[in-house]
Amino acid sequence: MHDNYQIDINHDVSSLDFGSVRDNIQGLEEVLNEFPQARGLLGDNFSIGVEKGGAAYACAAYWGDKLRFYSGMFKKAEKLNTSYNQDVASGWSPGGTTAADILRHEMGHLLARAISVKVAQGIQDRQKRLFAMSDDWEHNTQESRILTKAINNMSDRAGKVLNYLQEVQRVSRYAAKNRGEAFAECICDYSKNGENAQELSKEVWKLVKKELG
Repeated sequence: MHDNYQIDINHDVSSLDFGSVRDNIQGLEEVLNEFPQARGLLGDNFSIGVEKGGAAYACAAYWGDKLRFYSGMFKKAEKLNTSYNQDVASGWSPGGTTAADILRHEMGHLLARAISVKVAQGIQDRQKRLFAMSDDWEHNTQESRILTKAINNMSDRAGKVLNYLQEVQRVSRYAAKNRGEAFAECICDYSKNGENAQELSKEVWKLVKKELG
């Protein structure tokens, strides 16, 4: 990871299940291979490490320079896989994904961050630029813009106005939480399932390709 993307893996990751971490990092690399330009828009001191406890699986840091596995889930593969498989079965997580795809979702957040940084580069004043990026993260501004464009494109092709919530819930129930999670779930869905992903995921992926191309 460091040689290709200048991403450090912290020593504390060794306390987690090796196979689960390895598989997730492979998924992360697949997304980065699709968007190598995104790496240059994220933090200089990028690292992957561990956050103690947590009922969630992983998290992405505010400034786009950290990914963290939650130790409560990643210490034992059996617990992790059982929990995630239940999420997929209930529609909470995208169909066709496994516990090996958790960092694909987190990379969705970081791709949104990369787009925010790219957009903010046009703002000359440093304080205004930092405020714009902070505001984007807090309000899911870039994710909302891209999701709205995706739904509009789909509606145009369908010849009718599609319902945002219905399309988002086709991706997963968790995607309905907010625009940030919807965006990340679409990235996870398409990066794993490709042309078998939901239509919204395909459209979001296409738009992100244009944004970061």
